Amino acid sequence: MAHAKSKKGQVPLRAGLFLAGIFGLGTLAAPAPLGADPLAVTTASGVSASLYGKVQFDGIWNDNPTATVAAPCGSLLALPFASGTSNQPETQLSSAWTRLGLNLSGPENDIAKISGKIEVDGWGGNQASPAPLLRFRYAWGNLDFGNGFSLLAGQADDLSNAIAPPNLDSFVLWFSGHIGFRRPQLRLTQELPAGDQAKLLIAVAAAQPNGTGDATTGDVAGVNSPIPDFQARVSYARPLWVENKNFVLGITGLYGQVRLYDDPQNDSIALDEKAGTVDLQLPLASMVNLTGQGFVGSNLGNYLANIGQCYVQTATIASSYDFNGWGGWAALSTQVTKKLAINLGAGLDKITNEGLASGTPTCNATEFLNATYMLAPGVKLGLEYHHDATDYADLGEFSVDGGQFSVTYFF
Repeated sequence: MAHAKSKKGQVPLRAGLFLAGIFGLGTLAAPAPLGADPLAVTTASGVSASLYGKVQFDGIWNDNPTATVAAPCGSLLALPFASGTSNQPETQLSSAWTRLGLNLSGPENDIAKISGKIEVDGWGGNQASPAPLLRFRYAWGNLDFGNGFSLLAGQADDLSNAIAPPNLDSFVLWFSGHIGFRRPQLRLTQELPAGDQAKLLIAVAAAQPNGTGDATTGDVAGVNSPIPDFQARVSYARPLWVENKNFVLGITGLYGQVRLYDDPQNDSIALDEKAGTVDLQLPLASMVNLTGQGFVGSNLGNYLANIGQCYVQTATIASSYDFNGWGGWAALSTQVTKKLAINLGAGLDKITNEGLASGTPTCNATEFLNATYMLAPGVKLGLEYHHDATDYADLGEFSVDGGQFSVTYFF
């Protein structure tokens, strides 16, 4: 039987997994000394793996119900309530955003530099209970062939998900201007020089289509879509007036299809799932950054845009039609001291269709202000105020004011 090699600073695979079970997956009572090398193992095949992660507690209080009361730690939409019945607060407590991951590298060879990532968290289901289930966030491998060309295969971020807003709410302004998630994909990337200290990054991907997952129409998520989702991104990066920080401008395109069925064995129609996005990272000073993203597109519920709506359902599937809309977000981040950071931002997701059914969300906006503080090495506290406002066809606007507190222990 093959055995793991033991190198200086590394441990055999079996011993490494045993130690990970004791120190990495157990309690916080005896964490590894901060500043030490991460726990690493090397398999007999020459693949090295280093452990990382975080233990995170989130507590949210909202003065009115949100769309995520059954899945704690986030506020996607302000829910409608009957006239005169506002001020119905809710409390959400969760550790579901705790994460555990492995960074992989090797083995060394003459063809490509090999790397990978496996990461899980507690959002596999059952989040509202004290025993959430695990899910894969990332599971990908990457081949770097040199000269800036690489091939990635596995579950990774959508190309539109290159940056995320700096809010504490775990839903990162989804349904409020941010577009993109993670999904299995095959991706090609080419990095090119573009002048003095500048670079151009070009990426294309064929990604898993989600479908609508609507049992009433016979559509099975990710199965009945006729083609993969195609994504493409071009980004330009270069330093401007702030030393050692890049200005980044990215443009992303997306095309896929959402297939709808009258019956699994009968006629169907396919609606286009499409978007164009732009994102920006602009350092204003050594400790001040401006970030943002904007999109326009149709049927983007699977990418957590268009307020999560995939298509306009009518009396018959054959007459269903597109949800069209636009959105975006912007945030200003300031590193006040080495330990204290403050973030201010807002996002908006707007549906442009008219004549929608009563109760359909047509506009969703979020504003947030937060501060994070490094209490000790590896331990971060966070405090955030957020305001969510959601417009519904024929019902008007409903709003939520709330706060969030987080404690995160990184390892």
